[in-house]
Amino acid sequence: MRLPLDHVGIYGSDIHALRRAFIRLGFKVSEPVKLQAGTGDQEGEQLSAHIMFPNSYIELTSLRQGPEGHHLAAFANQVDAVRILVLACEDANAERHRLVSAGLRVSPVFDASRPLEHKAGLEAHFRWFSLQSPALRGTLTAWVEHRSRADVFHPSLTAHPNSATGIFGLKTPHSEWPEPLMGAQSGTDLELRPDSGSDVSITGLTIGVKRMADCTAVLEHNGVAWQKPRSTVRIETPPIPGMSLEFSEWTPS
Repeated sequence: MRLPLDHVGIYGSDIHALRRAFIRLGFKVSEPVKLQAGTGDQEGEQLSAHIMFPNSYIELTSLRQGPEGHHLAAFANQVDAVRILVLACEDANAERHRLVSAGLRVSPVFDASRPLEHKAGLEAHFRWFSLQSPALRGTLTAWVEHRSRADVFHPSLTAHPNSATGIFGLKTPHSEWPEPLMGAQSGTDLELRPDSGSDVSITGLTIGVKRMADCTAVLEHNGVAWQKPRSTVRIETPPIPGMSLEFSEWTPS
């Protein structure tokens, strides 16, 4: 399935433990920073760390300090999982208008920001909105317009010890996804792999790597157990219980 994928977000109760787990897998992971989502949430503080690739990324995120009024609060008392799917768009207002005209229910457009880890004192800015109906089960589905794309995807952030290149595939219990996510003319061709029923819509990730030997060398060095069925490497104990994580040789076109 072709998706203009911007990023997936993994919600975890302990962002620091989650970050350590992904570093152990050979990823370069930024320090957690406070995300200003722009939604007017009066309660809670969102911290996010980032695993950047040239054209997409994985967000590790968590709430602290009383999350009851936060837009991610629904996930705070649920199991850690992939809880966020964000698609890229060039103009958030225009994309929102297109979806509303098609009869879909979406949020307003919000202005968000976060500090840039490689440029002290500067921020990345975004515009985003979420799909409210039809939605993916257990998953915040949203679109984002980058106002600082070159800084967000700076090459200094995308080199990983395990040679990771991007998100290659998603594991999902859904045989069909909501119409707004289907039929994209641009974006990344993602491999969708079937999974059994779940209360979340993304149950696993396949990460592309340039060189499998680099990936397995890091895993061996860090004492991470893995298996290699066919051409993929599967982590035996992934950072999130119940979420599968695999590596496959792949370089995005």
